[in-house]
Amino acid sequence: MLAAIANALAPDGATQEEAVARQAVNDTLAFLYERYGLEDGDLNKLDAMDREGVTEAVAVSVTSYVYHRWVQELGRKLEENAYTANEAVRLERDVRAFIEETVKLDMTRINPLTLDWGGPAGQQFVERIYRDAYEMLEGE
Repeated sequence: MLAAIANALAPDGATQEEAVARQAVNDTLAFLYERYGLEDGDLNKLDAMDREGVTEAVAVSVTSYVYHRWVQELGRKLEENAYTANEAVRLERDVRAFIEETVKLDMTRINPLTLDWGGPAGQQFVERIYRDAYEMLEGE
């Protein structure tokens, strides 16, 4: 069931950007599945989502998108031998925590129900967090 939803919502993953977007959708669906007990297939349970639930789901989606996009860059740096495997593991852990906390904090400053996620404001929100995470990669 969730695979069908993911197929309807996410691009097929043919490009790296699409693969990142698809992973974010999958992570968000897994979160919703666990959080709202969707194992019985009753998607009507999602109707009970309040602002807090929507905020959590959006935060999972943004965090996943930024993190997986950042991991692609880390992979490129590893190919260039810019980091050792141990450095990469430490950096990945630190940056994931940074992204999670940044998204959580920044979500308190917006209304996720009214922000146009497909428009400039939504793109800027996500891009700024990605840029901050990327700077950690460059600063190492």
